Amino acid sequence: MVSPTKNKKRGRRTKTPTRNTPKKKTPKKKTPKKKTPKKKTSSKATLSDATYSWLDKLQKTAQGSELDNTNTTAERFLLYVIGQVCVTQLLAAYISPSFTIMAILGIGSHWVGYILSILVNTNKFYDITEDISILIMLWWSYTSIGDEQPSVRQKICYICATIWCLRLLAFVGYRVIIRGSDFRFDKLNAYCQAYSFFAWTSGGTWCFMNFFALWRLADLNPGDTSGKLDALDLLGFFLFAFGLGIETVADLQKYSFNASFASGNNKKWISSGLWSWSRHPNYCGEILLWLGLSFVSVGGIENLKQMTLPNI
Repeated sequence: MVSPTKNKKRGRRTKTPTRNTPKKKTPKKKTPKKKTPKKKTSSKATLSDATYSWLDKLQKTAQGSELDNTNTTAERFLLYVIGQVCVTQLLAAYISPSFTIMAILGIGSHWVGYILSILVNTNKFYDITEDISILIMLWWSYTSIGDEQPSVRQKICYICATIWCLRLLAFVGYRVIIRGSDFRFDKLNAYCQAYSFFAWTSGGTWCFMNFFALWRLADLNPGDTSGKLDALDLLGFFLFAFGLGIETVADLQKYSFNASFASGNNKKWISSGLWSWSRHPNYCGEILLWLGLSFVSVGGIENLKQMTLPNI
């Protein structure tokens, strides 16, 4: 007989199941994010940004595509120099001997300026040299007018051109002397000489091309331009005065805008005054004034009626 106690010992022990009580999760306190209030921009400021942003983009694109030593080889710069000389000389020879002299004076005077820039080791006097070259060319052209006394129309045109040149020479001379440098020409010092030579040659080409109307006026017989001043002349003188005023005011506004910065350190675009209407009002004024003198150089409405393309 087996005792009942042994049976109890041999029996399976049953474990009483323990209840798993889930831990209560303490909810984290969510700290609300502080919303920074948006600044309300006035409709005037928004309109200004929308109006001028594309001009800024256009300006940056133009500056980024400018020829320099990073995208043009020295050989190509020299090729461009040869091309300019050939084109100006062939064009001048086709028109008249006096045009040939003007082409030689324009580029030749700038080559002298290029040599001087090497000797003084700076190109900051580029604009001053260019304006002095223009004065020499104007004097030479005026003294080459025929044997007769220059007509009133010829005298007034050359006086106007001289006033423009002296005004510009005074401005660029004051600017470079006061500020001590011009960032536009500083890179000509740093880059290869071919780049600098190309820049100086381009200035001479511009001087020859820009004054075409005056070179033609000097070629005319004073008797052909001695007629009374008419409506075409008055329109031309008005455009000259209006354009000169725009160019002068625009130059002064731009100088005042950059006056507190070293040359080239002001990274903002000027968008006040005349510069709120045009990206380059100074050049706009210059185009207007030369357009006006071109009208006067025609010699009056009667001469305009008789003009044909081969006679221009």
